[in-house]
Amino acid sequence: SDFKFSDRESGDDLTNPFPSFTDKKINNIGFFRNRLALLSGENVILSESAQFFNFFRLTAVQLLDTAVIDLAVGGSEVNELKESQSFNDRLIMFSESTQFALRAEGGLSPRTAVINQVTNYDVTTEAAPVSSGRSLFFAFSRGSFSGVREFYKTGENDIQFDAVESTAQ
Repeated sequence: SDFKFSDRESGDDLTNPFPSFTDKKINNIGFFRNRLALLSGENVILSESAQFFNFFRLTAVQLLDTAVIDLAVGGSEVNELKESQSFNDRLIMFSESTQFALRAEGGLSPRTAVINQVTNYDVTTEAAPVSSGRSLFFAFSRGSFSGVREFYKTGENDIQFDAVESTAQ
């Protein structure tokens, strides 16, 4: 059978626009806090809560907490998002040279979702990052060789992240 995303049932192109992945390449698909998460260009697009194939708002009059979230990472350089991994109650997203964290205070909604740039490490995006325990591992290139970095949080209250090379030996 044919796969189909949900149709727009309210509003128009101004009040309820098509998601930013429309007519663009989707680089990554994952799940985060009961939403389907798509990476396309510099944007992360999260479906309606618990409605994995709906990328439109249910109403053009109100902004519901369960509504679609479509955010760009921003920054001073172009950062096309390639990979993502849920880690430490955040969605960590990887471009080829920068890592970003999507988070929300309390429930995840269009009003509470925030993206922060957290680290700047080169990444080999052909290999997906892997979470293991309290760390997230990702590959990088060093000339004709490869290495692996261990990404981890550095604080309990004001959570920040860092990464160390775990293949230095």
